[in-house]
Amino acid sequence: MTDAGPLRNLNLNLMAHLEALLAFRSVSRAADHLGLSQPTVSAALRRLRRHFGDELIVRDGSRPGLTPLATELLPLATAALGAAERLFTSTTVFDPRTSTREFRLVAGDYWIATVGAALAASVASSGSPVRVRFGRFAVGQAETLDALRTVDGVLAPHGDFREVPHVDLCTAEWVCLVDSGNTRVEKELTRDDLAALPWVAVAGHSGPNAPLWEPLALRRLRQAGIEPHIAVVVDSYLVVPRFVEGTDRIAIVHRGMLDRSGESGRLRVLRCPVDLDPLLLALWWHPQFGEDAGHRWLRKELTSVAGGLSV
Repeated sequence: MTDAGPLRNLNLNLMAHLEALLAFRSVSRAADHLGLSQPTVSAALRRLRRHFGDELIVRDGSRPGLTPLATELLPLATAALGAAERLFTSTTVFDPRTSTREFRLVAGDYWIATVGAALAASVASSGSPVRVRFGRFAVGQAETLDALRTVDGVLAPHGDFREVPHVDLCTAEWVCLVDSGNTRVEKELTRDDLAALPWVAVAGHSGPNAPLWEPLALRRLRQAGIEPHIAVVVDSYLVVPRFVEGTDRIAIVHRGMLDRSGESGRLRVLRCPVDLDPLLLALWWHPQFGEDAGHRWLRKELTSVAGGLSV
């Protein structure tokens, strides 16, 4: 059991005040968001400043800004507020036709654009008032049980989590992408091509022992004895085609994302000469949600929509 000492003199309302104040950096805007009077929110800000021993919101020239501590607190406050909401809305009975519950999922941009979009479309077509929020973990949060406690689930491939409840959703095949006018590549890619061409890599965390920027596919190339030359690093799979088109660069992406680009004639989608096992995407969640009726519905919805996708 957690020691409640630091929380004895606080209440949960202050958590909502803190999140709103740091998000809007304004007492008046936070008050409007919370539906409270400005004096009430001003009093909450004074109390929070005393608690943290920090001004939290300061003037940065003509605009309000956050102190370094407040910048660290904002994502924590948002996660904690969401966790508290899920805690007190968890029930043994859940009706998606009437529930206004918000489910928070963490995923990379590609999974949000594919599986996430399919989930949102399914919920909308059913007429359910359920809301889904997608986001990412703050730096240093990923792959920890405590981080899973703050969200309803994480969409991630096998290898990122261990001994955590999950349900498999779909598989994604790796393919290589080059510009259609790249004269350095013949009809088929060779291992020599993989070693000689400049690479576009996607920043991301592929495991606890991997460099922050190195995706899983490139790690597997290294294991196969090929040392890719990284020329460009981007933070989104969705922009990779822009950094390949019109250049002699190469990238590894998921086939489902590039099928259309390959058909356009500007880019070529090629089989990788090194065997790369397909990614197996899963939904991972904290054990505390195992028997929650709403969460069971969410898992069923995700399994249904992902099973029909080509990713």
